[in-house]
Amino acid sequence: MERKRNKAHLRFGVFFFFIFLNFTIFSSATTSQDSKKCPMLADVDFQKKFEEKIREISLSRRVLGGLGSSPPRCSAKCGKCTPCRAVHVPVPPGTPVTSEYYPEAWRCKCGNKLYMP
Repeated sequence: MERKRNKAHLRFGVFFFFIFLNFTIFSSATTSQDSKKCPMLADVDFQKKFEEKIREISLSRRVLGGLGSSPPRCSAKCGKCTPCRAVHVPVPPGTPVTSEYYPEAWRCKCGNKLYMP
């Protein structure tokens, strides 16, 4: 009776030893592979890239110095006057211009004259 119990304990111990051994071998093999990433880590990399792209876009908008709009193309807007460049100009308060929503607007400037883009 005692021998049967010892054999059962021995088989049980050997069985769990091999399961533990397989688990450690396969887990170390999967973590050491650099070519394949875990899908959850791939999402983290994508999130980082997405946040960097958003940061770049916000920085480029700040460089424009603007209201969120891009400067107009002023080619052929100033007639024969050159160079014709886009500038921000303040809209005087109380001016009844319905097309102006913001207190600043883009205009094309050549010399001392302003032109509508």
